[in-house]
Amino acid sequence: MKQVEIDTSTMTFTRDGRPFFYMADTAWMAFSNLSLDEWEEYAGFRKAQGFTALQISILPILNDTSTGSQTVLPFAMKNGKMDFSARNEGYFEKAGAMLEIMTEKGLVPALVVLWNNYIPGSWASEQIGNISVMEESSLPEYAEYVTAKFSRFNPVYIISGDTKFDTETVTRYYSIMLEEIKKRNPFSLTTMHINPSAEIPPPIRDSASLDFYMFQSGHGGGDTDSPFTLAEKFSNYPARKQTADGGTVPVKRPVVNGEPCYEGHGYGWDYPRWSAFEVRRAVWQSLLSGAKAGFTYGAHGIWMFQGKGMTFGSEGFSGAPFLWREALQFEGAWDVSWAKWLFERYGFRLLEPNQALIEGPSQIRAAASPDLSLIAIYIPSARRVVIRSDLGGYDTCLHLLDRRRAVSPSPESGGGVTVLPMAGYNTDALFVAERIRSP
Repeated sequence: MKQVEIDTSTMTFTRDGRPFFYMADTAWMAFSNLSLDEWEEYAGFRKAQGFTALQISILPILNDTSTGSQTVLPFAMKNGKMDFSARNEGYFEKAGAMLEIMTEKGLVPALVVLWNNYIPGSWASEQIGNISVMEESSLPEYAEYVTAKFSRFNPVYIISGDTKFDTETVTRYYSIMLEEIKKRNPFSLTTMHINPSAEIPPPIRDSASLDFYMFQSGHGGGDTDSPFTLAEKFSNYPARKQTADGGTVPVKRPVVNGEPCYEGHGYGWDYPRWSAFEVRRAVWQSLLSGAKAGFTYGAHGIWMFQGKGMTFGSEGFSGAPFLWREALQFEGAWDVSWAKWLFERYGFRLLEPNQALIEGPSQIRAAASPDLSLIAIYIPSARRVVIRSDLGGYDTCLHLLDRRRAVSPSPESGGGVTVLPMAGYNTDALFVAERIRSP
């Protein structure tokens, strides 16, 4: 399987010379909690739904996860702490077999190298009493082992996991790991999985070894605007790269929403739970606001692979997880698949955010090609929308996203504007306008 590469003209991805939409599922704990047969079942289902990548933590998340009799650890525990000198080779051999299965299906591995519970002084390691802290001197050896084991699968390397860059030590660990991974596997793309509140520190932000941005729009009930505010932020992030003459030049990178609200997850310390609608809203608000390189779906029950009898350590924040086979059937995964189909069908990789096109609340998101020949507007709920462009010479379509249907709208154009009347459907919708070409 070929490497995923960056198309700098559109700030999206390619593979084998063709556009590649990064549509990942969150499978953080797969290496620890699934058997090979279960993984075959899961990966096959996601492949059939149109997913293109799976995000997995190489080492298990220890501060916020599910454990049971089937859970396997990569290192032995000694005196209540992880002993990094006692590696479980069977764990890593099974991980390699799982990557073999998924890459044979054409799925790209996106591997978290070090979740933040392995970093001293991070919020997650403090939460669990520093039982899994890796020594700084061990980082090059670990990077060598990981790349030797997994680089043949041409993964994307997600260097960090849910980090806030709390301290200089945390930043230094991840800076070292970023450079060590890139040195050993220069052709694999790299990114950072960060906490919703985090800023990427300059040593990482300005590194030539960082290839794209991955933000997390969050699971809290107050995070409903984060998909578009963070997409805007990271698509305009102020990174600079040093030049040969000692100067610097601005760096622009592709952007992915790598962890939105998980379907079925609680509203962060509260109920209700996130629904398929809120997943769709996060998808489209991200894609049309600057994070057009791709999107990651999550289901509460899949990411930790909850099985019968397993204990879950964060029920107060997340709510009780569903069994993973139940979560595998959630409708939101099909909605994300439909979003990918629409994105590719219309060529939305050519679009740029364009909020000046619309009158209305910021939750309505608009993007357009530079010449306005292609326009897309996400409307979270039924309402009248005023578009600051005359669309009299356009073909238009309104996609009803809850039922994946297309209807013909009746926009009214004139005087340099177009009014899209409220549709008679109680759902979120995507309005698409394509300029009619002269024969």
